[in-house]
Amino acid sequence: HDSGDRDEHDGGRGQTLLATPNQEQRSSGGEMVLPYTEIRGYLPLGADLLNGTMTLDAAKILCNSLSSCMGFTLSSAAARHPHMKHVVWLKAADEWVGHNEHLSFIKNAPACTFEVKRYKKAAHGPYCCEGASCPDEDKYAQLETTCALPSATPNGMPRCSALRGSPLVNVAHLHGLARMSSEYPYSENSGPKAGNDGVIDKRSLVHTQCEGGPQWWRLTFSSPMHLVQLTLHNRADFRFRMVGATVTLRHKNNSALASFRMGSGRSLYVLSLSPPLDAVSEIEIRSPSASSCLHFSELEAFGAKQAEVDAGQLSFSQHRSTALRPAVPAASPPEAQHPTGQPTGHTPDPATAPPEVEAADAPSPLETEGRHAP
Repeated sequence: HDSGDRDEHDGGRGQTLLATPNQEQRSSGGEMVLPYTEIRGYLPLGADLLNGTMTLDAAKILCNSLSSCMGFTLSSAAARHPHMKHVVWLKAADEWVGHNEHLSFIKNAPACTFEVKRYKKAAHGPYCCEGASCPDEDKYAQLETTCALPSATPNGMPRCSALRGSPLVNVAHLHGLARMSSEYPYSENSGPKAGNDGVIDKRSLVHTQCEGGPQWWRLTFSSPMHLVQLTLHNRADFRFRMVGATVTLRHKNNSALASFRMGSGRSLYVLSLSPPLDAVSEIEIRSPSASSCLHFSELEAFGAKQAEVDAGQLSFSQHRSTALRPAVPAASPPEAQHPTGQPTGHTPDPATAPPEVEAADAPSPLETEGRHAP
């Protein structure tokens, strides 16, 4: 049984919505100024971007510059000495755990102002951008440093106005057979089929065991597929566990065609494939470490059977005014260096390090009825 639903700290990142900041505010030095919510507690372990020693203002500037940064944690001493340097952990998640010895700042970027929608028809795709302010497909990561996108969108998405023909079906649901490495033995897990059953609901979840990994979920197609876009719908809570997970698409000869790393703990990931991929036989989602759970609500794969495409039977197309770059093999930005120049794996002072056991991952026995936190 899961406890501690913290969706009120999700920064308004929902399903359908909105990309142009309402009004840019900049500091005297020209850096983007975004609002932060201050809380007494820490952001979760396992969602680290980098750490280093810096002032509170420097941490905000650095977090503002990284599209995957959703907040940061430091010692509560920063409340008394805000202009001194402190050890800071920048995080790719915004769910938090109350703790008096730590202080966290959660980024509250204004919502972007374009609409993200499905092309023409419910349960079909791809997802596309509607509105005059839609950015170019290669500008989404840059845009996310100024406003909150409704999804993690590393390769961008097409404008709805650029799409032609019939919408694409979800071939993951129609033609995919799912398997998983292990199953969490309680109600939070609905089995491997929940990952491609066409139901996007918190009651329909894939949930593996939380040890003995890395854990995986695999979808094997009945025949090779032509794929244009994937969408991964995360679980509503404990979203941070998806940070570092990978999605890999494999050819019918088992070679990897593309791979994406989930760079932040988001509710929705839209993974556009530009150009589309041919002869895809399998999609694998893999947890980031041996001690992490893998859980999510739904994987959608918009495309068609390869045989139909080869026979010229696909009416869907996308008009492009300029050549687009091929699909990037990672859904997170290059690893950043913090201002001290120390490596991102630098171990902070134990006196200010967050506790080894998170409250979110270790509810009381009463809440879990003696079970492991799911």
